[in-house]
Amino acid sequence: MSKEGEFVFFEKIQEKLSSLVKIDEFELKEGMLICGLDAAYKNNEGVAAAVIMRLGEKSPISEIIFQGRALYEYVPGLLYVREAPLLLGALSKLSVKPDLLLVDGHGLAHPRRGGLASIIGVLTDTPSIGIAKRLLIGEVKWENPMIGRLEIAGDYVGIAYKNKKGKIFYASIGHMVDLQTINKIISLFNYDEPLPILLAHKASK
Repeated sequence: MSKEGEFVFFEKIQEKLSSLVKIDEFELKEGMLICGLDAAYKNNEGVAAAVIMRLGEKSPISEIIFQGRALYEYVPGLLYVREAPLLLGALSKLSVKPDLLLVDGHGLAHPRRGGLASIIGVLTDTPSIGIAKRLLIGEVKWENPMIGRLEIAGDYVGIAYKNKKGKIFYASIGHMVDLQTINKIISLFNYDEPLPILLAHKASK
């Protein structure tokens, strides 16, 4: 199969998985297990990290590293092909199942409404939120200088927000959560990069 054929194949899989995404109310409770997920690469070798924290606490209770070969190069819109196997590998090594996944990547803020955060959520049947540092698609309608609505073709899929240094983050629905969940999460982490993702990022380096 040609590379172009592979891309079409992976896009169809992505569309199928995105059709399984659910948008549900999700109640955040103090002490629940929040897992941050991120991966880093050196040449074709990838390192994925899963860091679990209890909501309301500042120290991780578990940190898992999973190393493996990145089977595909990065293609815009198809990050899941490169990264999902590594993140799923890290999750499989956890001794407990998280209540909520915070994934470094997009959720519904994606051309096929199914970015990495949505796919990981669907495949693990776990509520998930995507937190990305770059906008892949859509536009932000700023409600004030620090926070705005992330929309795609008029659909409200997430929230854009700035930290105290002015860095913008794009938080979107992954799976089994809603916009209210995102609002609460970014507020709990003081409108900055959520600590579980930040720690996972550092652990993967």
